[in-house]
Amino acid sequence: MRWIWLLLALFLVGCGGGSSDEPMMGAGDEPDGVIVGGVANSSGSASGDEATGVYRTPSATESTLAPPYQLAALAPLPGGILDDAAMVALPGRRALVAGGFRTGNVPGAEAYLYDGGLDTWTTVGPMVAARRNHAMVRLADGRVLVLGGFDAANQALASAEVFDPTTHDFSPVGDMTATRGFHSAVLLDDGRVLVVGGLFGAGADAETYDPVTQVFTALAGSPSVQRAAVKLGDGRVLLAGSTSTTATIFDPVANAFSNLGPMSSPHGNFPTVTLLADGRVLIAGGQGNLFETAATDFFDPATDLFSAGPDMNRNRGAHAALRLPNGDVLMIGGSDNGTVHDGAEFWDADQNVFVDLPSTLPGPRMALVAVPLEN
Repeated sequence: MRWIWLLLALFLVGCGGGSSDEPMMGAGDEPDGVIVGGVANSSGSASGDEATGVYRTPSATESTLAPPYQLAALAPLPGGILDDAAMVALPGRRALVAGGFRTGNVPGAEAYLYDGGLDTWTTVGPMVAARRNHAMVRLADGRVLVLGGFDAANQALASAEVFDPTTHDFSPVGDMTATRGFHSAVLLDDGRVLVVGGLFGAGADAETYDPVTQVFTALAGSPSVQRAAVKLGDGRVLLAGSTSTTATIFDPVANAFSNLGPMSSPHGNFPTVTLLADGRVLIAGGQGNLFETAATDFFDPATDLFSAGPDMNRNRGAHAALRLPNGDVLMIGGSDNGTVHDGAEFWDADQNVFVDLPSTLPGPRMALVAVPLEN
């Protein structure tokens, strides 16, 4: 399967959605989040160089279900087509995006740094290796670890490298214990990185990376399939996905995995998992037992139990999720049995329902990436 934004006083129509009588953003507005890349259909048609911002509607109130967000175009990336890339948020309202497909369906080593205050992209790097469907995670010291992915020959990679936000350079840090693509990586409270799962590689077990020693260490007993991962408030890591209703929890103190569940619905490959403001996790969509699903689940780490959430308004898999400053969660794009969405909806944290946004992406997008901008 194939897989970020501020023009002064821009109407929503400028991003292909909304109408000209919708509110205009002020000159001082900055986006709350950045959306980049994605493909237009399940066959992998290229999307282009656009980036999209998520903005708070000035007149929005929390007491109604009127959509409080809008999507609008940001400055385009300087390097053209970018699909199946990875992106992380950096301090100072910045975001790093790297890798992914380029023209000719060839993975690239290009990397770009977005400044949300200036709405500018700066070319950095490049990466040591061209890669797509890789994982990136920000380390405790502010650097960014880049892991695995696929090369131009569609071979899964074991190589890893680190981006230094001070020098804007990438440098190698050795290889993982297994080749991986479509995997997940999470920063642990002790500074290590948990790397787990993957598709089409040899990653049958998980491993950890120690940024001090630059050593990868294999961990037995983890799922080999693609799992979406999120660190909980207590330091453990929840892994959700697969065609069963079983989820997995990783305890970093014991370095051990254990199964949890059941969830109310299987979420298959490519769901989203989002840590909520109250400490719970929202698991949404994914490819269920066969096709994409609109089902959601909540996980409560206080009880280690799941409960059914409200259905999204559309089936979504390979979509992006973005938690917004007020606690709502935006679901963006994704696919539904061959149909790719250009729209977004948000989970209203106060009223526990999903509401559609009137504005849209520049076109249908699946396997897109999105991050919030941090101060």
